[in-house]
Amino acid sequence: MGKLRVLIVDDSKISRVMIAEHLRETDFEVCGMAADAVEALKLYEELRPDFVTMDMNLPDTNGLECSRRILALDADARILMISAMKDLKLITQGKAVGVRAFLQKPVSRADLVDTLYLIGQVSATQETEFRELYAKPFARALQQGVSGLLNMEGEPEIAPYESRTLDVSGAAVIIGITGYTTGRVILYAEESVVQLFAMHMLGYSTVEELAENEAPDAVEEAANIIAGRAVSKINNVLDGKELRLTPPGTISGAQVHIVSPRMTTFCISYAAADWNRPDQCGLCRRRVIDGCKTDQSFCGRLYDGDADAGIPRADADEALCGEVARQEPRCFDAGRLYQADSRKCRLQYE
Repeated sequence: MGKLRVLIVDDSKISRVMIAEHLRETDFEVCGMAADAVEALKLYEELRPDFVTMDMNLPDTNGLECSRRILALDADARILMISAMKDLKLITQGKAVGVRAFLQKPVSRADLVDTLYLIGQVSATQETEFRELYAKPFARALQQGVSGLLNMEGEPEIAPYESRTLDVSGAAVIIGITGYTTGRVILYAEESVVQLFAMHMLGYSTVEELAENEAPDAVEEAANIIAGRAVSKINNVLDGKELRLTPPGTISGAQVHIVSPRMTTFCISYAAADWNRPDQCGLCRRRVIDGCKTDQSFCGRLYDGDADAGIPRADADEALCGEVARQEPRCFDAGRLYQADSRKCRLQYE
């Protein structure tokens, strides 16, 4: 299957260039650009593109009227409106005309590509179709949810999941999907992450502040928010094919075995980029400061190296990098040690 062809309609040359740049090195290619409605109609009739991106403000008419004229030529035209405005009245009027979806400027590359896939519903295989229509919106929602709830940035990874089982040691939130299609989403957090996730989501300083059952409840609420965001995005595009979510249910424990029905399944994994940086704490992303006087409000507690702690004092001069620091429970992967390095005068992973 060749690339899908897009006609860009926008009176701003800058906007046309930005949209075209977003589509470079994707499954889409720009087949034409129009700065007004007259040119847009002429090019659409000549090129018959797979998609049209439409601005609302054009010099000779508005985007709704231009869309109406294009749909009069081709009732199957797939039009995505990209405008500085995106209010309920505009969306309602656009849906009445036949516009498939709406994005607000400035549009990101990911949102543009994902939305074009959604309104196109084109794919070579069922796996590809489900990845584009459903897995990608959920991956984007996971990214946005973690960013909003935990103030952490990272990139989700999507991979087919062939196993029919999921072994849980931590918390797994199960939410059913009903409506146009059926399925379920499971948000799983490992035991070592559950309390840390809840601590940062709730703005606590230590995990000791968490009340009983507050950690799994926080993970459940996060799953509900993330799934709701994903389904809303899908519903916004697939008009008349709406999805709904069932109330979430949470399973907590060690070595819990969840059987998966025979569905097309994807694993969407997410790790914040800073979790792997040796100079930062995993979840809170606060920097492990140089020198031996690491404060508890950062990412380590200093030990004096006594017999009770069982940790030898570092050879470095105390005035420089001093003592061995163990991560507090608030830090990700609490089993690792930070050890002072006298040559570099900083704390690093052991």
